[in-house]
Amino acid sequence: ETFLTSHQDDAAAEMFRLAAPMCAVAESWERLADLYNRTKQWQNAIEALDRYLEMAPAKAWAIRRQGFAYEQLGDWHQANVHYKSAAELGDAYAQNSYGWSLYTARGVTRDLVEAIRWFRATAGQGNATIGTRTTSEPGTTARNPWPSHA
Repeated sequence: ETFLTSHQDDAAAEMFRLAAPMCAVAESWERLADLYNRTKQWQNAIEALDRYLEMAPAKAWAIRRQGFAYEQLGDWHQANVHYKSAAELGDAYAQNSYGWSLYTARGVTRDLVEAIRWFRATAGQGNATIGTRTTSEPGTTARNPWPSHA
């Protein structure tokens, strides 16, 4: 994977932003969301993923990515709405994130029984990050919040 400089990322994002509406291809919106993620333009990433999901509904990984973007914006309510939705669709990373929110009462009422249920679901899919945070906040375990959606 090639990493661009911040300036190149911004220029590429602007080109994709202008071109994506002319394309009837969901992947154009996915690539734009990826660029917005790299440049930490969370609201723009959410909007690009909205457009992607209009063309490719019920893609758990895209819904989870929206949850992560909302988390970065500090909107834990919306983050958990998206994490739960993606978790219900079977996304292991969303199951972990939603379980963590339930365990720590971050944006939701603490529910240890439900947290354990989601941790078991993610473990059942081989997710080795059970019970760890999805961001690189101090005192937490860092990992890529936008893992492959294969």
